[in-house]
Amino acid sequence: MADLAQVVRSWAEENRAKYGWDADFGTWREWSGQYWRAISQKSGEMARQITPAIQASGRQVNGWESVSSALKLGQVYLERAFAHAVPGMVSFVNGTVRPVDWVRDGGDYLLPNRPEDNLTFGLPYPIAEEPDLCPATDRLLAGLLDDAKEREIVLIHLGMSLLRDITMRRCLWVQGPQMCGKSTLLYLANLVCGAREPRRNAGPRIFKLGDEEADRQRQANRERLLVTIDEMPPSLHDYEEGFKLLSSHGGVQYRRHHTDPDDGAWLPKLLIVSNNRPSFLDRAGAFESRLVYMSATGASGIGPRDPALLEMMREELPSTAWLCLLHAAKLLASGCTDYPLTGRLMREFREVADDGNGARQWIRERCALGMDWESERVSINVFRDDYAEWALKDNRKPLSGVQLREQLKALEDELRIKVFSSKNRYTVAGLRLKTGMEILEEEANR
Repeated sequence: MADLAQVVRSWAEENRAKYGWDADFGTWREWSGQYWRAISQKSGEMARQITPAIQASGRQVNGWESVSSALKLGQVYLERAFAHAVPGMVSFVNGTVRPVDWVRDGGDYLLPNRPEDNLTFGLPYPIAEEPDLCPATDRLLAGLLDDAKEREIVLIHLGMSLLRDITMRRCLWVQGPQMCGKSTLLYLANLVCGAREPRRNAGPRIFKLGDEEADRQRQANRERLLVTIDEMPPSLHDYEEGFKLLSSHGGVQYRRHHTDPDDGAWLPKLLIVSNNRPSFLDRAGAFESRLVYMSATGASGIGPRDPALLEMMREELPSTAWLCLLHAAKLLASGCTDYPLTGRLMREFREVADDGNGARQWIRERCALGMDWESERVSINVFRDDYAEWALKDNRKPLSGVQLREQLKALEDELRIKVFSSKNRYTVAGLRLKTGMEILEEEANR
Protein backbone atom coordinates (compact mmCIF):
# COMPACT_ATOMS: atom_id res chain seq x y z
CA MET A 1 0.00 0.00 0.00
CA ALA A 2 1.27 3.44 -0.92
CA ASP A 3 2.20 5.85 1.83
CA LEU A 4 -0.72 8.19 2.64
CA ALA A 5 1.42 11.31 2.27
CA GLN A 6 2.49 10.25 -1.21
CA VAL A 7 -1.14 9.53 -2.18
CA VAL A 8 -2.25 12.95 -1.01
CA ARG A 9 0.70 14.68 -2.68
CA SER A 10 -0.19 13.07 -6.03
CA TRP A 11 -3.86 13.95 -5.59
CA ALA A 12 -2.91 17.57 -4.73
CA GLU A 13 -0.78 17.90 -7.88
CA GLU A 14 -3.70 16.70 -10.03
CA ASN A 15 -6.16 19.11 -8.36
CA ARG A 16 -3.97 22.18 -7.82
CA ALA A 17 -5.88 24.19 -10.43
CA LYS A 18 -9.25 23.26 -8.90
CA TYR A 19 -8.88 23.37 -5.10
CA GLY A 20 -6.95 25.44 -2.57
CA TRP A 21 -6.69 25.77 1.21
CA ASP A 22 -7.30 29.24 2.67
CA ALA A 23 -5.46 29.37 6.01
CA ASP A 24 -6.65 32.92 6.78
CA PHE A 25 -10.31 31.92 6.69
CA GLY A 26 -9.83 28.27 7.66
CA THR A 27 -11.71 26.93 4.65
CA TRP A 28 -11.25 25.03 1.40
CA ARG A 29 -11.93 26.90 -1.83
CA GLU A 30 -12.83 25.75 -5.34
CA TRP A 31 -12.19 27.65 -8.59
CA SER A 32 -15.63 28.42 -10.03
CA GLY A 33 -14.38 29.77 -13.35
CA GLN A 34 -14.82 33.30 -11.97
CA TYR A 35 -13.39 33.29 -8.42
CA TRP A 36 -12.32 30.93 -5.61
CA ARG A 37 -15.57 30.12 -3.82
CA ALA A 38 -15.54 28.89 -0.21
CA ILE A 39 -16.62 25.27 0.36
CA SER A 40 -18.92 24.71 3.33
CA GLN A 41 -17.23 22.71 6.07
CA LYS A 42 -20.47 20.79 6.62
CA SER A 43 -20.89 19.72 2.99
CA GLY A 44 -18.32 16.90 3.10
CA GLU A 45 -17.34 17.83 -0.47
CA MET A 46 -13.58 17.62 0.08
CA ALA A 47 -13.91 14.24 1.82
CA ARG A 48 -15.82 12.92 -1.20
CA GLN A 49 -13.11 14.23 -3.52
CA ILE A 50 -10.14 12.69 -1.72
CA THR A 51 -11.67 9.33 -0.69
CA PRO A 52 -11.46 7.73 -4.21
CA ALA A 53 -7.74 8.59 -4.39
CA ILE A 54 -7.11 6.80 -1.07
CA GLN A 55 -9.14 3.78 -2.16
CA ALA A 56 -7.36 3.59 -5.56
CA SER A 57 -4.01 3.38 -3.75
CA GLY A 58 -5.10 0.14 -2.10
CA ARG A 59 -5.19 1.74 1.31
CA GLN A 60 -8.17 0.79 3.43
CA VAL A 61 -10.35 3.74 4.41
CA ASN A 62 -11.10 3.23 8.10
CA GLY A 63 -14.03 5.53 8.65
CA TRP A 64 -13.23 9.20 9.08
CA GLU A 65 -9.71 8.73 10.47
CA SER A 66 -7.86 8.21 7.16
CA VAL A 67 -9.87 10.89 5.34
CA SER A 68 -9.30 13.40 8.13
CA SER A 69 -5.54 12.76 8.07
CA ALA A 70 -5.50 13.04 4.27
CA LEU A 71 -7.35 16.38 4.37
CA LYS A 72 -4.88 17.78 6.90
CA LEU A 73 -2.02 16.79 4.59
CA GLY A 74 -3.92 18.29 1.67
CA GLN A 75 -4.10 21.61 3.48
CA VAL A 76 -0.29 21.68 3.53
CA TYR A 77 0.11 20.78 -0.14
CA LEU A 78 -2.68 23.04 -1.48
CA GLU A 79 -2.35 26.15 0.68
CA ARG A 80 -2.58 29.30 -1.47
CA ALA A 81 -2.08 33.00 -0.73
CA PHE A 82 -5.62 34.08 -1.54
CA ALA A 83 -6.34 37.75 -2.22
CA HIS A 84 -9.27 38.78 -0.05
CA ALA A 85 -8.83 42.50 -0.71
CA VAL A 86 -7.28 43.63 -3.98
CA PRO A 87 -7.88 47.37 -4.44
CA GLY A 88 -8.76 48.16 -8.02
CA MET A 89 -9.87 44.66 -9.07
CA VAL A 90 -13.47 43.38 -9.30
CA SER A 91 -14.70 40.07 -10.73
CA PHE A 92 -17.96 39.94 -12.72
CA VAL A 93 -19.39 36.95 -14.55
CA ASN A 94 -18.23 38.44 -17.86
CA GLY A 95 -14.71 39.33 -16.72
CA THR A 96 -12.44 41.08 -14.24
CA VAL A 97 -12.35 44.88 -14.12
CA ARG A 98 -9.51 47.18 -13.01
CA PRO A 99 -11.39 50.51 -12.90
CA VAL A 100 -8.51 52.68 -11.65
CA ASP A 101 -6.32 51.61 -14.58
CA TRP A 102 -9.30 52.04 -16.90
CA VAL A 103 -9.85 55.64 -15.74
CA ARG A 104 -6.20 56.61 -15.48
CA ASP A 105 -4.74 54.87 -18.54
CA GLY A 106 -7.77 54.28 -20.77
CA GLY A 107 -8.05 51.22 -22.98
CA ASP A 108 -9.72 47.90 -22.25
CA TYR A 109 -11.05 47.47 -18.74
CA LEU A 110 -12.72 44.04 -19.02
CA LEU A 111 -10.18 41.21 -18.67
CA PRO A 112 -10.62 37.40 -18.48
CA ASN A 113 -11.22 35.91 -15.03
CA ARG A 114 -8.07 33.99 -14.03
CA PRO A 115 -7.39 31.60 -11.13
CA GLU A 116 -3.93 33.19 -10.72
CA ASP A 117 -5.62 36.37 -9.44
CA ASN A 118 -6.65 34.36 -6.34
CA LEU A 119 -9.81 36.44 -5.85
CA THR A 120 -12.24 35.02 -3.28
CA PHE A 121 -15.39 36.87 -4.31
CA GLY A 122 -17.21 37.33 -7.60
CA LEU A 123 -20.31 39.32 -8.50
CA PRO A 124 -23.19 37.23 -9.90
CA TYR A 125 -24.05 39.59 -12.77
CA PRO A 126 -22.20 41.12 -15.76
CA ILE A 127 -20.90 44.67 -15.89
CA ALA A 128 -22.14 46.86 -18.73
CA GLU A 129 -19.57 47.63 -21.39
CA GLU A 130 -21.45 50.88 -21.96
CA PRO A 131 -23.84 52.09 -19.23
CA ASP A 132 -27.54 52.49 -19.94
CA LEU A 133 -29.95 54.79 -18.12
CA CYS A 134 -30.90 53.74 -14.55
CA PRO A 135 -34.34 55.34 -14.02
CA ALA A 136 -35.38 53.10 -11.10
CA THR A 137 -32.09 53.57 -9.23
CA ASP A 138 -32.12 57.32 -9.92
CA ARG A 139 -35.69 57.53 -8.66
CA LEU A 140 -34.79 55.81 -5.38
CA LEU A 141 -31.71 57.98 -4.73
CA ALA A 142 -33.50 61.23 -5.67
CA GLY A 143 -36.31 60.29 -3.28
CA LEU A 144 -33.78 60.04 -0.46
CA LEU A 145 -31.35 62.85 -1.30
CA ASP A 146 -32.18 65.96 -3.34
CA ASP A 147 -28.51 66.99 -3.73
CA ALA A 148 -26.81 65.38 -6.75
CA LYS A 149 -23.37 65.58 -5.05
CA GLU A 150 -24.72 63.63 -2.06
CA ARG A 151 -26.24 61.02 -4.35
CA GLU A 152 -22.82 60.71 -5.95
CA ILE A 153 -21.30 59.97 -2.53
CA VAL A 154 -23.67 56.98 -2.22
CA LEU A 155 -22.41 55.69 -5.58
CA ILE A 156 -18.79 56.29 -4.50
CA HIS A 157 -19.36 54.31 -1.30
CA LEU A 158 -20.79 51.36 -3.24
CA GLY A 159 -17.91 51.64 -5.73
CA MET A 160 -15.35 51.54 -2.90
CA SER A 161 -17.14 48.46 -1.55
CA LEU A 162 -16.92 46.76 -4.94
CA LEU A 163 -13.22 47.62 -5.17
CA ARG A 164 -12.59 46.36 -1.63
CA ASP A 165 -10.74 49.64 -1.13
CA ILE A 166 -10.32 50.08 2.61
CA THR A 167 -7.87 52.98 2.54
CA MET A 168 -10.65 55.56 3.08
CA ARG A 169 -12.09 54.90 6.52
CA ARG A 170 -15.68 55.83 5.95
CA CYS A 171 -18.97 54.22 6.93
CA LEU A 172 -22.17 55.60 5.36
CA TRP A 173 -25.15 56.38 7.65
CA VAL A 174 -28.49 57.49 6.12
CA GLN A 175 -31.15 58.72 8.54
CA GLY A 176 -34.70 59.54 7.58
CA PRO A 177 -38.40 59.08 8.41
CA GLN A 178 -40.31 55.86 7.89
CA MET A 179 -41.38 54.87 4.37
CA CYS A 180 -38.81 57.11 2.66
CA GLY A 181 -36.89 54.28 0.96
CA LYS A 182 -34.05 53.60 3.43
CA SER A 183 -34.55 49.82 3.51
CA THR A 184 -34.89 49.79 -0.27
CA LEU A 185 -31.50 51.51 -0.43
CA LEU A 186 -30.03 48.63 1.60
CA TYR A 187 -31.63 46.13 -0.78
CA LEU A 188 -30.09 47.93 -3.76
CA ALA A 189 -26.67 48.14 -2.07
CA ASN A 190 -26.71 44.42 -1.27
CA LEU A 191 -27.66 43.59 -4.87
CA VAL A 192 -24.85 45.76 -6.24
CA CYS A 193 -22.35 44.12 -3.88
CA GLY A 194 -23.44 40.59 -4.81
CA ALA A 195 -25.05 39.50 -1.54
CA ARG A 196 -26.60 36.05 -1.88
CA GLU A 197 -29.46 37.17 0.39
CA PRO A 198 -30.01 40.85 -0.51
CA ARG A 199 -32.71 41.32 2.14
CA ARG A 200 -30.44 40.10 4.95
CA ASN A 201 -29.03 42.85 7.13
CA ALA A 202 -26.79 42.55 10.17
CA GLY A 203 -27.90 43.77 13.59
CA PRO A 204 -26.19 46.40 15.73
CA ARG A 205 -24.84 43.60 17.92
CA ILE A 206 -22.13 43.07 15.30
CA PHE A 207 -20.34 46.07 16.90
CA LYS A 208 -20.23 44.43 20.34
CA LEU A 209 -16.73 43.48 21.49
CA GLY A 210 -16.12 40.52 23.80
CA ASP A 211 -19.48 39.00 22.81
CA GLU A 212 -19.49 35.43 21.43
CA GLU A 213 -22.59 35.89 19.26
CA ALA A 214 -21.13 39.11 17.85
CA ASP A 215 -17.88 37.22 17.09
CA ARG A 216 -19.88 34.65 15.12
CA GLN A 217 -21.81 37.37 13.27
CA ARG A 218 -18.57 39.04 12.22
CA GLN A 219 -17.19 35.70 11.03
CA ALA A 220 -20.37 35.01 9.03
CA ASN A 221 -20.21 38.44 7.34
CA ARG A 222 -16.45 38.59 6.89
CA GLU A 223 -16.42 37.72 3.16
CA ARG A 224 -19.09 40.23 2.14
CA LEU A 225 -18.07 43.37 0.27
CA LEU A 226 -20.62 45.43 2.19
CA VAL A 227 -22.46 44.83 5.46
CA THR A 228 -25.78 46.63 5.83
CA ILE A 229 -27.48 47.43 9.14
CA ASP A 230 -31.17 48.34 9.25
CA GLU A 231 -32.74 50.32 12.10
CA MET A 232 -29.60 51.08 14.05
CA PRO A 233 -30.62 52.35 17.52
CA PRO A 234 -29.97 56.07 18.00
CA SER A 235 -27.57 55.59 20.91
CA LEU A 236 -24.15 54.30 19.88
CA HIS A 237 -22.68 54.51 23.39
CA ASP A 238 -22.67 50.70 23.85
CA TYR A 239 -21.20 50.10 20.39
CA GLU A 240 -18.63 52.88 19.99
CA GLU A 241 -15.42 50.86 20.30
CA GLY A 242 -16.61 48.14 17.93
CA PHE A 243 -17.93 50.75 15.49
CA LYS A 244 -14.55 52.47 15.41
CA LEU A 245 -12.69 49.19 14.78
CA LEU A 246 -15.01 47.96 12.02
CA SER A 247 -15.32 51.30 10.24
CA SER A 248 -11.53 51.72 10.20
CA HIS A 249 -10.99 48.06 9.19
CA GLY A 250 -8.99 47.26 12.30
CA GLY A 251 -8.31 43.88 13.89
CA VAL A 252 -11.48 42.42 15.41
CA GLN A 253 -12.18 39.02 16.94
CA TYR A 254 -13.97 36.32 14.93
CA ARG A 255 -15.18 33.07 16.43
CA ARG A 256 -15.47 29.97 14.25
CA HIS A 257 -17.62 27.07 15.42
CA HIS A 258 -15.93 25.05 18.22
CA THR A 259 -12.74 27.14 18.01
CA ASP A 260 -11.09 29.88 20.00
CA PRO A 261 -11.57 33.41 18.63
CA ASP A 262 -8.86 34.79 16.38
CA ASP A 263 -8.09 38.31 15.24
CA GLY A 264 -8.15 39.55 11.67
CA ALA A 265 -8.80 42.65 9.62
CA TRP A 266 -12.44 43.52 9.01
CA LEU A 267 -12.74 43.96 5.22
CA PRO A 268 -16.39 44.85 4.43
CA LYS A 269 -17.54 48.46 4.16
CA LEU A 270 -20.59 49.49 6.21
CA LEU A 271 -23.94 51.05 5.27
CA ILE A 272 -26.34 51.93 8.10
CA VAL A 273 -29.87 53.37 8.07
CA SER A 274 -31.99 54.59 10.97
CA ASN A 275 -35.17 56.50 11.71
CA ASN A 276 -33.52 58.68 14.35
CA ARG A 277 -30.37 60.79 14.56
CA PRO A 278 -27.44 58.95 16.16
CA SER A 279 -26.01 59.84 19.55
CA PHE A 280 -22.32 59.27 20.30
CA LEU A 281 -19.34 60.69 22.17
CA ASP A 282 -16.76 61.85 19.63
CA ARG A 283 -14.01 62.51 22.16
CA ALA A 284 -11.05 62.45 19.75
CA GLY A 285 -12.78 63.04 16.40
CA ALA A 286 -12.88 59.30 15.61
CA PHE A 287 -16.44 59.43 14.29
CA GLU A 288 -15.76 62.56 12.26
CA SER A 289 -13.02 60.72 10.35
CA ARG A 290 -14.97 57.47 9.99
CA LEU A 291 -18.58 58.46 9.30
CA VAL A 292 -20.48 60.02 6.43
CA TYR A 293 -23.80 61.06 7.95
CA MET A 294 -26.71 61.97 5.65
CA SER A 295 -30.30 62.87 6.42
CA ALA A 296 -32.95 62.02 3.84
CA THR A 297 -33.51 65.47 2.31
CA GLY A 298 -35.50 64.25 -0.68
CA ALA A 299 -38.78 64.44 1.25
CA SER A 300 -39.91 61.02 0.02
CA GLY A 301 -39.78 61.92 -3.64
CA ILE A 302 -39.89 58.17 -4.23
CA GLY A 303 -43.68 58.45 -4.00
CA PRO A 304 -46.02 55.55 -3.17
CA ARG A 305 -44.59 52.06 -2.86
CA ASP A 306 -43.98 50.46 -6.23
CA PRO A 307 -43.75 46.64 -6.07
CA ALA A 308 -41.96 46.62 -9.44
CA LEU A 309 -39.19 49.02 -8.33
CA LEU A 310 -36.92 46.34 -6.87
CA GLU A 311 -37.00 44.18 -9.99
CA MET A 312 -36.41 47.24 -12.15
CA MET A 313 -33.31 48.10 -10.08
CA ARG A 314 -32.12 44.49 -10.37
CA GLU A 315 -32.27 44.76 -14.18
CA GLU A 316 -30.18 47.95 -13.99
CA LEU A 317 -27.36 46.36 -11.95
CA PRO A 318 -24.79 46.14 -14.83
CA SER A 319 -25.13 49.89 -15.48
CA THR A 320 -25.41 50.85 -11.80
CA ALA A 321 -22.19 48.97 -11.00
CA TRP A 322 -20.48 50.67 -13.96
CA LEU A 323 -21.40 54.10 -12.55
CA CYS A 324 -20.37 53.17 -8.98
CA LEU A 325 -16.96 51.96 -10.16
CA LEU A 326 -16.47 55.00 -12.40
CA HIS A 327 -17.13 57.50 -9.59
CA ALA A 328 -14.94 55.61 -7.10
CA ALA A 329 -12.11 55.08 -9.61
CA LYS A 330 -12.10 58.78 -10.58
CA LEU A 331 -11.71 59.73 -6.93
CA LEU A 332 -8.87 57.25 -6.37
CA ALA A 333 -7.08 58.09 -9.64
CA SER A 334 -7.15 61.81 -8.75
CA GLY A 335 -5.15 61.10 -5.59
CA CYS A 336 -7.93 62.13 -3.19
CA THR A 337 -7.63 60.67 0.29
CA ASP A 338 -11.21 61.24 1.47
CA TYR A 339 -14.78 61.29 0.27
CA PRO A 340 -15.93 64.59 -1.35
CA LEU A 341 -18.10 65.76 1.55
CA THR A 342 -20.26 68.82 0.93
CA GLY A 343 -20.36 71.78 3.32
CA ARG A 344 -23.93 70.84 4.27
CA LEU A 345 -22.89 67.31 5.23
CA MET A 346 -20.03 68.58 7.39
CA ARG A 347 -22.29 71.09 9.15
CA GLU A 348 -24.95 68.46 9.68
CA PHE A 349 -22.44 66.03 11.16
CA ARG A 350 -21.25 68.71 13.58
CA GLU A 351 -24.84 69.39 14.71
CA VAL A 352 -25.44 65.68 15.27
CA ALA A 353 -22.14 65.28 17.13
CA ASP A 354 -22.94 68.23 19.38
CA ASP A 355 -26.50 67.09 20.08
CA GLY A 356 -25.45 63.50 20.64
CA ASN A 357 -22.70 64.43 23.09
CA GLY A 358 -24.26 65.25 26.45
CA ALA A 359 -21.21 67.19 27.64
CA ARG A 360 -21.19 69.42 24.56
CA GLN A 361 -24.91 70.14 24.84
CA TRP A 362 -24.65 70.80 28.58
CA ILE A 363 -21.77 73.23 27.99
CA ARG A 364 -23.77 75.03 25.29
CA GLU A 365 -26.86 75.37 27.49
CA ARG A 366 -25.44 75.79 31.00
CA CYS A 367 -21.88 77.11 30.74
CA ALA A 368 -19.99 80.21 29.65
CA LEU A 369 -16.50 80.20 28.14
CA GLY A 370 -13.58 82.61 28.35
CA MET A 371 -12.56 82.98 32.01
CA ASP A 372 -9.03 83.81 33.14
CA TRP A 373 -7.06 80.57 33.56
CA GLU A 374 -4.98 81.72 36.51
CA SER A 375 -7.42 83.57 38.77
CA GLU A 376 -10.72 81.78 38.16
CA ARG A 377 -10.95 78.02 38.47
CA VAL A 378 -14.06 75.98 39.26
CA SER A 379 -14.09 72.61 41.06
CA ILE A 380 -15.01 69.66 38.85
CA ASN A 381 -17.54 68.65 41.53
CA VAL A 382 -19.54 71.85 40.90
CA PHE A 383 -19.82 70.96 37.22
CA ARG A 384 -20.63 67.31 38.04
CA ASP A 385 -23.56 68.30 40.29
CA ASP A 386 -24.95 70.76 37.74
CA TYR A 387 -24.61 68.19 34.94
CA ALA A 388 -26.54 65.64 37.04
CA GLU A 389 -29.38 68.15 37.57
CA TRP A 390 -29.45 69.01 33.85
CA ALA A 391 -29.31 65.34 32.79
CA LEU A 392 -32.24 64.44 35.06
CA LYS A 393 -34.47 67.05 33.39
CA ASP A 394 -33.39 65.84 29.93
CA ASN A 395 -33.82 62.12 30.74
CA ARG A 396 -30.09 61.50 30.31
CA LYS A 397 -27.72 59.37 32.30
CA PRO A 398 -25.60 61.47 34.70
CA LEU A 399 -21.80 61.42 34.43
CA SER A 400 -19.43 60.72 37.29
CA GLY A 401 -16.78 63.28 38.11
CA VAL A 402 -14.15 61.09 36.39
CA GLN A 403 -16.24 60.74 33.21
CA LEU A 404 -16.97 64.45 33.04
CA ARG A 405 -13.30 65.27 33.64
CA GLU A 406 -12.25 62.99 30.76
CA GLN A 407 -14.73 64.62 28.39
CA LEU A 408 -13.67 68.13 29.37
CA LYS A 409 -9.99 67.20 28.86
CA ALA A 410 -10.86 65.92 25.36
CA LEU A 411 -12.40 69.35 24.59
CA GLU A 412 -9.53 71.45 25.97
CA ASP A 413 -8.02 72.52 22.64
CA GLU A 414 -11.35 73.02 20.90
CA LEU A 415 -12.94 75.15 23.65
CA ARG A 416 -9.71 76.70 25.00
CA ILE A 417 -10.32 75.42 28.51
CA LYS A 418 -7.92 73.66 30.90
CA VAL A 419 -8.37 70.90 33.50
CA PHE A 420 -5.92 71.19 36.41
CA SER A 421 -4.97 68.58 39.03
CA SER A 422 -3.57 69.41 42.46
CA LYS A 423 -3.41 66.88 45.30
CA ASN A 424 -6.22 64.79 43.74
CA ARG A 425 -8.40 67.89 43.48
CA TYR A 426 -9.50 68.78 39.95
CA THR A 427 -10.45 72.24 38.80
CA VAL A 428 -11.37 73.69 35.43
CA ALA A 429 -10.25 77.05 34.03
CA GLY A 430 -11.84 78.86 31.10
CA LEU A 431 -15.32 77.58 31.97
CA ARG A 432 -18.01 78.60 34.45
CA LEU A 433 -21.70 77.98 35.04
CA LYS A 434 -24.09 80.55 33.63
CA THR A 435 -26.16 82.53 36.08
CA GLY A 436 -29.92 82.04 36.20
CA MET A 437 -30.38 85.48 34.62
CA GLU A 438 -28.10 84.57 31.69
CA ILE A 439 -30.06 81.39 31.04
CA LEU A 440 -33.39 83.25 31.12
CA GLU A 441 -32.10 85.92 28.73
CA GLU A 442 -30.93 83.30 26.26
CA GLU A 443 -34.27 81.49 26.39
CA ALA A 444 -36.08 84.78 25.78
CA ASN A 445 -33.92 85.51 22.72
CA ARG A 446 -34.56 82.14 21.08
